[in-house]
Amino acid sequence: MGVNSQAIKAVGKYCLCTGGMFIFAFVGFVPGIYAQSPEMAKGLADKRLSGEHRSRAGLTRDAGEFYRVDGRKVRLLRSLDKVAVHHASDQGPALRQRLTGQQGARRSWAVEQDLTREQILIVRTADLSSLAELDETVRQIQQASDVDQVSPVYINEDTGLEMICTHEFIVKLAPDATLEDLEDFNGSMGVTLVRHLRGTTDQFILRMHGFSPEGLLSLCEIYLNDSRIVWASPNFLSQVVFDAWPVDRNYAPEQWHLEKIDAAGAWDITTGTRDIVVAVMDNGVDIEHRDLRNNFPDGDSDTSDNGYANDAFGWDFYDNDNDPRPSNSFDNHGTRVAGVIAANRGSRDPGALGGAYNCTLMALKVAKGDPQDPASWASDAQMAEAVLYAAGFHADGVGRWHGADVINISLTLVPKWEINEALHRAATQGRQGKGCPIFCSSGNDYDGWSSLSVSGFQAGRTYTFRWQYAKKPTGSPNRGTVWLDSVVFPDGEIERFEKGLPSGWKTTGSANWFSVQDGVDGNHAMTGWDGQHSKSVRAGSIGANQFCLLELTRTVREGGMQFWYWPGMESGEQFDFVIVQDSTEVYRETLIPDNRTQDYIPYIPVVAYPALHPDTIGVGASTNFDYRADYSRYGVGLDFVAPSGGGSESIYTTDRTDTSSQFGEEGNYTYFSGTSAAAPLAAAVGALMLSANPDLTAQQVRDIMQDTCDPIGNEPYNEINDAGLNTNAYFGHGRIKAGPAVTAARDTTGM
Repeated sequence: MGVNSQAIKAVGKYCLCTGGMFIFAFVGFVPGIYAQSPEMAKGLADKRLSGEHRSRAGLTRDAGEFYRVDGRKVRLLRSLDKVAVHHASDQGPALRQRLTGQQGARRSWAVEQDLTREQILIVRTADLSSLAELDETVRQIQQASDVDQVSPVYINEDTGLEMICTHEFIVKLAPDATLEDLEDFNGSMGVTLVRHLRGTTDQFILRMHGFSPEGLLSLCEIYLNDSRIVWASPNFLSQVVFDAWPVDRNYAPEQWHLEKIDAAGAWDITTGTRDIVVAVMDNGVDIEHRDLRNNFPDGDSDTSDNGYANDAFGWDFYDNDNDPRPSNSFDNHGTRVAGVIAANRGSRDPGALGGAYNCTLMALKVAKGDPQDPASWASDAQMAEAVLYAAGFHADGVGRWHGADVINISLTLVPKWEINEALHRAATQGRQGKGCPIFCSSGNDYDGWSSLSVSGFQAGRTYTFRWQYAKKPTGSPNRGTVWLDSVVFPDGEIERFEKGLPSGWKTTGSANWFSVQDGVDGNHAMTGWDGQHSKSVRAGSIGANQFCLLELTRTVREGGMQFWYWPGMESGEQFDFVIVQDSTEVYRETLIPDNRTQDYIPYIPVVAYPALHPDTIGVGASTNFDYRADYSRYGVGLDFVAPSGGGSESIYTTDRTDTSSQFGEEGNYTYFSGTSAAAPLAAAVGALMLSANPDLTAQQVRDIMQDTCDPIGNEPYNEINDAGLNTNAYFGHGRIKAGPAVTAARDTTGM
């Protein structure tokens, strides 16, 4: 047949819900997430196209480990896909070479990533299915590397983000406890005081001796149970996710998003003032960019006296120095965020214009781009310190200074005790007691849509693609279904079913697949691209022992395909994707587990952290069609949406100078998408509001922006949830509107 049984591999995306919190299944960390394990068709093992789908349980094992946040236990699941090799500062290159040299047919690992600053090599394992096999692989790596410590890479059960234990943990002293009390306790436990957490007076970073992850987690429990300690939290090296979304289309450089939010109406009142500072907490900002340079102070104008020397531009918390610029060619995200907020092109064309283009920027570098990982790694302590710095807390925790008035965080982080407290203090006590409005991206995900990617097709081969929805004998009659949308073929052609079932597609069985419109009779379609009249195809109603088949035969180019599906299934129903070549089934994937219900969304929706934190402002993404972008996470924690990509246009903004880009001059500009682009646009509106009325509190900024939103979309705004009255889960209060918000801010008196 000319088909390599290992040639086609599948990568899917799904999420589970436990206790109202998301659980994501990751291999490494990518926005695409693994789907349910395939059901092998008997007798086809040597012919079917193999998939990489595995369930979450197949990727991790529970060894009983956890940490606490706000008193709640969060399970730490050991990844079976990778481990962390800790080494001394001068061992990295030699150790990597030694481990690479040990790789061979009998070895089940490969060096994947070098975290040089953290003195850790991340090593990927292979074909492990138990903790015993993981322990044996760790033993082999220790033997091959001649290091004492190989630790688990944990998966956070709430977020799916990866976490690695370090030698350190953070404690908060009880109000009546003293530093001497802590030192006495440390001495009895063999623990060393490293330093206080900057911006606080009662939080301290401690270091254990004879490091082990199990020992560190146990120490935290011991400290937590002592009356002198309020909480104890491991200082993990945690993944940080940039909430950008891929942009693969070229658009005209029109800044449609500014028109959509009525920026001109706000600019009639103010275009921003230099006194209002917006902090960009990200992976660095290109301070010398021609459209950003005038939004930063002069380099010799540091008069803050805040415990951070010569920090005129902000601070690099990743490397702990005063240069928060990008440090490698992958540190582009922060510059794009900064441009959405305050790029000031003047009379230049091309050029980018931010929503609050006369406000001042502050750059806070908390992460570093990496070509091997779309996420970054950062310590929890540096995240908390960056928030407190931005809010104007002196490094000594006592003094105050004029930090930022508005904070933007277009990142997904791991919930931690120390970060929670920093966010609360910033939002309620920052800005000299008025509080800093903190705008956070809601995170990128496909809500009820799941996707399957299949790669490895050979050019010129003809395949038959089948989507089959069936009911078992136990299936309920006329209940449940599944939707299919946006099938992308290896040649790049996309079928979005906007004109119904296309020519060449066949539907057979007990009922037909048929075209439906989003929002009509409970149906779903991917609205980000096609707007309110978006279409998809849906499996027809069938009874027990019946099926509904959709089929297409076509010759393909070399490459891969992808499609999206929305489950709405009852117990006893099944959805299969099958590929046939030369009358032989070569791939089968059972896409949906049982016990999915026909709800609007098959899990409890919630935005990502820190947008989920009650003191932050959660911002989702809307499209130029005025619908929620399909990738934009929503639900609990969402305040409102702001324009971004996901439709037929994206956000034109600044890019780090001299990066590879087909837009603008010298690669200075690019298109930007995701909730990463929505949050800074909302932050710009917040900055304009404070420019018009600097006496507003953070809560007033939030309230006014909620009250002046446009109620877009076809969802009723009749809910009462965590965002308040007149909301819904998908848009919060609606899409932001700058003109009315700034007008209301100007006319609002102080509390």
